[in-house]
Amino acid sequence: MDNVMVTQFDETIKAINMVLPETFQTLFGGGTCSLRYTSPDDILNTGVEVLANPPGKRISNLNLLSGGEKSLVALAVLFAILKVKPLPLTILDEVEAPLDPANLERFARYAQWKIVMYYMVQLCKIKELRKW
Repeated sequence: MDNVMVTQFDETIKAINMVLPETFQTLFGGGTCSLRYTSPDDILNTGVEVLANPPGKRISNLNLLSGGEKSLVALAVLFAILKVKPLPLTILDEVEAPLDPANLERFARYAQWKIVMYYMVQLCKIKELRKW
């Protein structure tokens, strides 16, 4: 059972790491982001650390980011997780509050695109169901 959990968890983290850089770069307009284990030799008891470097910055600790940047990093990780393990509904309450105007605009464009894409996929599924 432990081997199954380790395999599934590791595969999920790897899948998130495949989509996280693109999501992060879209929200930040560049930069890098990834997840890594705090104890890679003991995956069942490990933590997961977020490594993020917004464009033009070399950050060794997420605490050095502004409140808006921390929020945008969290949103990038959340959206990457949702790409790998989608949910039928996600409600975000006031996540834009700490964002400055430039980050707010990028977030709004990204969120709008996600809503439109989800809507289009659902419409296609409904059309397919009606054919039956």
